[in-house]
Amino acid sequence: MKLSDGTTSGYAELPILAAHLYWTRGDVRLASAAKDDPAAFFGGWSCSVTDREGNAKPGLPIPVVQRSSADGKVAFKKYATNVLYFIPLAHRFRYELRNKFKDPNTGAEYDKVVASSKKKIPGYAPNRQVFGLVLDRELKSYSPAVIHPNKWSSFISFEKAGQTWNKIDKSTPDDDILVRRYGTVGEKNAEGTLLPRFEIFGESRSTPIEAIGTEKPIYIKVADEIKKLIADSRSWAECPRWNAEGRVEEDAPQTVLQKEYYAKCAEMNLTDQDAADHLAAFKGDYEQALAGLTGDIINAALESAEFEESPF
Repeated sequence: MKLSDGTTSGYAELPILAAHLYWTRGDVRLASAAKDDPAAFFGGWSCSVTDREGNAKPGLPIPVVQRSSADGKVAFKKYATNVLYFIPLAHRFRYELRNKFKDPNTGAEYDKVVASSKKKIPGYAPNRQVFGLVLDRELKSYSPAVIHPNKWSSFISFEKAGQTWNKIDKSTPDDDILVRRYGTVGEKNAEGTLLPRFEIFGESRSTPIEAIGTEKPIYIKVADEIKKLIADSRSWAECPRWNAEGRVEEDAPQTVLQKEYYAKCAEMNLTDQDAADHLAAFKGDYEQALAGLTGDIINAALESAEFEESPF
């Protein structure tokens, strides 16, 4: 006899803390910022440096720029680049029905996913998430990130750019990985002035995501760390709950466990990397990671500690 207490499994998490990057269109009014912040002028990828509470988010090997709100009253910093050097390791995709809701405390409106589908349905929007590694332009360092081309305009242009890279990737040597460059470098007008590139999409303009530098492919060697991330991120990509079709349920229990886990990590003075490594050992299961946190961390510390021989 199969019984149930009414609980459901949570969403599978990534094996490591990752930054989340979103695509925005260019702005011809920001020509003065083109040198220091090309992503603001041409269009590009960006991610906040801190969360709403002021805590640092996972770092990225791309420039940090200073920006301000539309009214100029609030200044903030962002990671931003018009061309992203990226290695995709895992991806997932679904169409989502997003309804607008109002926060009862702040009055702010936000989109909330209420249903999902693997097939295109009128009124549903695409949500492609690609987990991978962002590299610096010298290919000396990389950091985990998820890119979100989840608006119709960015999704369609990203698909085209990806198809271009896929053709090039067919000739990649077995021991190498192709570094893809997704972004924009603008285009020259009749007078030779370099300006942001725009396409008309529906009733608005958007800057398309392009495959940059395809004439000179860049490769790096496959490291064991990368192979491990590919294997460990499979559960995130194949998460049954995320990939389920139909009504989308709230994930409050998982959110609570996640907060409890990171609060405990902070209490134990663990670094972000320590917290990510420990969570990865439990395949992203916050409940198990939280339960095993104290004992596992202490045991690991004892195993790695070096003791001096007692003189007595």
